[in-house]
Amino acid sequence: MRKKAISGILLTAMLVGVFSGCGAGNKEASNALDASQGTKMSGTSGGAQNAEASGASDGTQNAEASGASDREREAEASGVAGPEGQELSSGEGDMLDPFAVQALEGKDNSLDAYSAVARFSLQTENPENAVEGGLSGSFLGVSRAYCFKKHLFSEMKECWDELSFVSSEGERGTERIDLANQLWGIGPAAGTDHYAGLNIETDEVTGEELYILTERDENQEKVREFPLKFLKGDIGTVLGTIRELGTDSSGAAHVMQTGRYLVVSQEGEILAEYAPEDGTVGDMVPLYDGRMAFLQEEKGNQGKTSLQCMDAESGMPVTLASWEKPENNLYYVTLFDEDSLLYADKDGLYRSDLSGKNPEILYTWIQHGIIAHGISGIQTDGKGKITVLYSDSEQYTCLCLEPTTEKVPICKITMNVDEYDVDAWQGVVAEFNKRYPSCYIELEGLDYDDRTALLTQLTAGKGPVLLDPSLVGFKTAEELWEPLDNV
Repeated sequence: MRKKAISGILLTAMLVGVFSGCGAGNKEASNALDASQGTKMSGTSGGAQNAEASGASDGTQNAEASGASDREREAEASGVAGPEGQELSSGEGDMLDPFAVQALEGKDNSLDAYSAVARFSLQTENPENAVEGGLSGSFLGVSRAYCFKKHLFSEMKECWDELSFVSSEGERGTERIDLANQLWGIGPAAGTDHYAGLNIETDEVTGEELYILTERDENQEKVREFPLKFLKGDIGTVLGTIRELGTDSSGAAHVMQTGRYLVVSQEGEILAEYAPEDGTVGDMVPLYDGRMAFLQEEKGNQGKTSLQCMDAESGMPVTLASWEKPENNLYYVTLFDEDSLLYADKDGLYRSDLSGKNPEILYTWIQHGIIAHGISGIQTDGKGKITVLYSDSEQYTCLCLEPTTEKVPICKITMNVDEYDVDAWQGVVAEFNKRYPSCYIELEGLDYDDRTALLTQLTAGKGPVLLDPSLVGFKTAEELWEPLDNV
């Protein structure tokens, strides 16, 4: 009965994942990251929609209870309170009690060096009759994540801008910006929770367009303005050249135009201009100490990438870190501290030395139910805490991470599927792992030759807890299955 209850919990949550994942809009990260490099959430195939719990006996389940010592397991079995006072009793076959699994819903597991202490969704509105398209973006402050969207309508007067945020404490807010004050670009203010927005005004005398970058605080109050006098021409042409913008804690503005990087004073004067001869300027990177950095890629597929920071006095960039081209494309790179890098790829979050060598995995996406299509920002406080703003198929998510200090009892459950259906199952399993991190499903793809061995295991009352019935044929081997009608 205990196994049936566990199977019921698993299947219910996984089926919810199947249906909730259908038809979701795919938002891309704002910093021009290649979303195609991430793991894609695939639609569930026909075989994946008919998952069943195998009828293996409780004593022979292929489930591994990890993360707890023998003494801890004895304490759990005797009903001693687990983490945060929650009782975790171990069932037969060393499986966690299903009700204990439910009680730990939302609590991250301790499989990695870092664990999530908070996770908040972030998305903009989807008003009726809005026209598709419109400028959008997202970025990360010190303790706030922002997303921006221009809502366009057939009637110009109905158009408006939306700026929404969520803080690391869960505070939320939305600012509706009318047409007269609309923003034509937005970016971070390094080292703060402020933001920098680009406004366009018309000179009353000459009729020329005036481009003004304004930094505003958390209450939308104006902190400083930067008249970008060097921007000349019609709106379409000028905006087409601007890639990114932001400000730093020293009071300077940073503008990345096609082919060059600029540091600008509050008077609108260009303090420094940089256009590399042997490479290209990449994304802006706001650092934890309030400086604004940027990536520079050398020419050629085998070229190096470096993290640079402009020195306003010399007008030249200073190299903070430099690394060879990695095996996986990097989603985002920043400094963890003065001596190490913090970066993310399709598999997870890493820390390494400033040359990219000796990487240490801090957080593996899939082990925590995350399929990141892109990373809009990563921030650290320089003392160990990390915040990540990532996008999946539905929304942005602000993820707050801290070093793992508490071992959470983890129940690892093997699920067998056809090797060709692993990608189709990935999104559903990730949704379950995100909802119940303490009960981790590990996908295992089997080829045709493995099926005979699987049938032998099932006939002997062994084998995986969950599997795709298409592997063995449900109708022809019905005696291997146990109904869940009474769960």
